[in-house]
Amino acid sequence: MKARCRVGSSKAAAGILSIPHINGPAMLKRSADYPKGMFIGFSEGYSLPCFVNFDLLINPHIFIAGMTGSGKTYLMRNLMLRLSVVLGCSILLIDFTGEYKEFVESVGRKEMEQASLEGRSFEIDGGITYINLRGRADAEKVAVAKSLLDGFVAYMRSREFDGRHTFVILDEAWKLLSSCGSLEILLREGRKYGVGLVMASQLVEDVELSLLGNVATLFMFRVQNKQSLDSIARNYAIGDALISRVQNLDVGSCLLVQLYKNDARDAFIVRRVLGVNLDKRLSIILGDGTDVEISKSAFEAMVKNLCGEKGAGILMGANDKGYVELHRLIAELIAGGAGRWRVLASLRKLGIDDSDLALGFAAAVEEFGGAIEERTR
Repeated sequence: MKARCRVGSSKAAAGILSIPHINGPAMLKRSADYPKGMFIGFSEGYSLPCFVNFDLLINPHIFIAGMTGSGKTYLMRNLMLRLSVVLGCSILLIDFTGEYKEFVESVGRKEMEQASLEGRSFEIDGGITYINLRGRADAEKVAVAKSLLDGFVAYMRSREFDGRHTFVILDEAWKLLSSCGSLEILLREGRKYGVGLVMASQLVEDVELSLLGNVATLFMFRVQNKQSLDSIARNYAIGDALISRVQNLDVGSCLLVQLYKNDARDAFIVRRVLGVNLDKRLSIILGDGTDVEISKSAFEAMVKNLCGEKGAGILMGANDKGYVELHRLIAELIAGGAGRWRVLASLRKLGIDDSDLALGFAAAVEEFGGAIEERTR
């Protein structure tokens, strides 16, 4: 008979579990060996395998926080992959910037009909139901997302939990949290309907502490904002020594906090979140702090096409950090010899809106001066 235990930072588990380093398909299989459990990575110290098991937690809600480039999006993709493929959960993914479009296409995409958006009535019956709000004005994005969540709450309340969880995925959740009552309903009532809410944001203070009190699983990647760290320490009763580690975490490493049904809690560092890397990606940070994710191969091809060998520094910097700021990228491409209209056309092909491009060019001129302005005329 296979021994089972709650896996976390417990010393008692060290002598029971001995799992070698695994990745890719083998890792997904290991998740399936633990019913309704998802393998995340290995803990520091005892190198124990870390799982998220919704049967053991007080609710299925998840909050993910961390600086740009720290590993949030990689975790989000792998959570969705495991939830849908390994656990057979249904997913409603509301994407503000279109950054998950390629990911969803690679794992099997299901579009919601426009009529369903307007009528606030829909069925989620497996796989990933994907809503791409890219290209809409910000006010319209928020209005559509709120309408969807209102409709989902009505759908949730009309059904009984059949043992299969349904998850609502919201990246850049701060766009909604300040004024969307349906989010609070999902957090407070979702558990009894088998509904989990997965939110991600750069700052912890984007979420009210009263709402965080209803989230059983927290992933906290590198965060240097002291207010964020103090909020988490108070809300989850985490000691100063552990919470201070979050300021200096490597990319892909995170603090994992879990609250269990038996009033126990675990808080420990995951050395590195492990998952299936479908594509090597990097982020282009827009002027409002949001980001657009693109494949590294597409980015490299664009830079080489525009700047040739002069683009080597741009590629090196982007690869080292995992992201590049739009206005700085524009300035570097122009400094590398690319004309304004070629830069504009190339960035459009990467999926960046004209409004973001206009702000990016203006910011490039403001920060880098007349030389850039002269070359963009």
